[in-house]
Amino acid sequence: LDFYDYDGDGKKEVSLRYTVTGADGFWQNFVIFKVDGNKLSVFKEFPAGDRAGEGIIRRVGNILEMGSTFGDDGHLGYDKYFIEKYQYKNGDFIKTAELTLPHILLSTKWRDYLLK
Repeated sequence: LDFYDYDGDGKKEVSLRYTVTGADGFWQNFVIFKVDGNKLSVFKEFPAGDRAGEGIIRRVGNILEMGSTFGDDGHLGYDKYFIEKYQYKNGDFIKTAELTLPHILLSTKWRDYLLK
């Protein structure tokens, strides 16, 4: 659970990141809720499992980083992550960058994505 003012209105939203496991891997989902008194309503959902392979998502400051694995040899051959970065601007989350990096499970980099 995290509290952060995504839309800049002076009120913090509540975000929840959770991991789902399946027979062929894992993926994370990220849901942001608006707080209105004692009620929560969904503001935005980011399912990082939409693509094939494992999906990850995290917040770094005011940026959301969402990624999924890929490679040449099917699921067991995935050796890279495709990362998309999103930032809230002008009423919506806009993609601001894309990058490719080595599979996070091949180094200690996984800690930055899965434990924080």
